[in-house]
Amino acid sequence: MKTFVVPYRQISDNSYLPMVWVRLGLQHELLALVDTGASVNVLPHSVGLQLGLDWNSSSDGPEIGGSIAGVSKKVKLLFKIRDFDALEMEFCWLFHDRARVILGHDDFLKNFDVCFSTCNRVFSITKSNVGLTIAGD
Repeated sequence: MKTFVVPYRQISDNSYLPMVWVRLGLQHELLALVDTGASVNVLPHSVGLQLGLDWNSSSDGPEIGGSIAGVSKKVKLLFKIRDFDALEMEFCWLFHDRARVILGHDDFLKNFDVCFSTCNRVFSITKSNVGLTIAGD
């Protein structure tokens, strides 16, 4: 089982976020925010355009709430992180750029286990064990 530890990224004097380099599509590398509070993976409009996506031919996605509220389209993208095998993941592509690329529960946290050590400003990512059996009480 592969695991790697990633330091939090400093975004201002006293602000650090759990961000990791990922590859979307065949060669588009960017920093993505790992957000356990996000229900879905999020893709800003400009990134989708850079990947060659067409808003009008994409299927409708859910209405996104919170500070990045707006309509979205569902898109599937080739996703790669570090030495893990590439896989196809679904993103909600927004019609604005008020958000970063966000990795949330659907599909990122369904495929990867993440453990935060916030006081140490690091987090670890492990490929999820599909079919893991949890013993009852």
